[in-house]
Amino acid sequence: LMFYCCNWLRAILKIVFNLLVHAKDGPQTPPLGKVGGEVKLSISYKNDKLFIMVMHIRGLILQDGTDPDPYVKTYLLPDPQKTSKRKTKVARKTCNPTYNEMLVYDGIPKGDVQQRIIHLRVLSEEAFRENIMLGEVHINLKDFDLNQKVVGWYHLGSTNPQCTSI
Repeated sequence: LMFYCCNWLRAILKIVFNLLVHAKDGPQTPPLGKVGGEVKLSISYKNDKLFIMVMHIRGLILQDGTDPDPYVKTYLLPDPQKTSKRKTKVARKTCNPTYNEMLVYDGIPKGDVQQRIIHLRVLSEEAFRENIMLGEVHINLKDFDLNQKVVGWYHLGSTNPQCTSI
C-alpha cells in the first residue's frame, strides 16, 4: 500500500511541478540532457497503416553519472491537431534498451504518408522534475520506398541527424 501511495504522490508532485513551470509559457521542448546514441527502427506501410517498430537504442549518454530511464515518443508531422503522439514503455536504468514495440498510425492514405515526417524523441523519465530529452531524429518518409520494409539505425541528436544502414 505504501508503494502505491509513494507513486501516487510522486505523480501528483510531478504534475504540479510541470504546471508551475509552464504556467506562463505553455508547453515547451523538454530540457536537453547530454545527447547521443542511435535508435534502431523498422518502418513499413500496408493497407493505409504506417508501422514503426522501435527495436533498440544503443549508446545513450549517462546523465549526471547515472543510467537514464529512457522511452521513445513519436509524432507524425505535420500534426496540427496534436493527435499523433505515440510512446513506448519506459526502460529502467539503461543506456542500451531493447523495446521491440510497434507504434501504429492507422488511416493514412499512401499519397499522404509520403508527405509526412516521423519526429522521434528519446526522453528519460524523471521522478521529481521534467523529463529530459536524450536525443531526437526527423525521418522524412518521402525518402523511402514504402512497398519495402526499411530497417536502420538513426543517429540521435538535437537537430536533424542522418540514418546509417545496417
